[in-house]
Amino acid sequence: MRDQVNRAANDHHGGPGGVFAMPDGVIKANRPRFRVISRNRADKGQWAASNCALARLLNRHQRKLTSARRLAADIRTGIEQLTPAMTTLCRRTCRFCPEPCCINHTVWIDFRDLLMQHLLRLPIPDRQAATVCGVACPFLGHRGCRLPWAIRPWMCIKYLCPAQRRVMKKTGRPDGLALDAAIDAIDNQRRQLEREVIRRVRPTTRTSPSASIAYSG
Repeated sequence: MRDQVNRAANDHHGGPGGVFAMPDGVIKANRPRFRVISRNRADKGQWAASNCALARLLNRHQRKLTSARRLAADIRTGIEQLTPAMTTLCRRTCRFCPEPCCINHTVWIDFRDLLMQHLLRLPIPDRQAATVCGVACPFLGHRGCRLPWAIRPWMCIKYLCPAQRRVMKKTGRPDGLALDAAIDAIDNQRRQLEREVIRRVRPTTRTSPSASIAYSG
């Protein structure tokens, strides 16, 4: 159990193979169990049920999640500070892009995204974003992403395509180094958030009194 939780805290980022990918240690340690649903079978009902289960888990441990909520708030603030620069870059590049990432890349709402959204009581997207490669993201509209910046998948928010990199290099706006540093800081906070939640919700192992007694033969 401890090894599973530790591996989850360090390694698990979620993926397109599930409605959302919750670390194995947390799945096995808590009830109700979370169902891992393949991308091709995911639907709104399964997505809603999984999010309800996550909400119940976090509510059950809410008194222990004060630090996690502070981290989630810091992440949201960081995203809000990134938004003007990312919006400017998107307006300058996305409508001219011959290979839109919203169609040609597979993205998904991951466990860390959902932790922030649930802890801060933000609106939860009504479905998973993941689709097969070549199929448009369900949140793609005529004017771009229909989701507010705060609840978009982090992998979408932070992505800087080659065209955007060229714009930054040519104009110096926004500052590429500063933008990369801000993104790295949020990446680090997201890792901290996942570790903190797992640490707080995992069951406490009780040691039997006899286990601590040293017997001499």
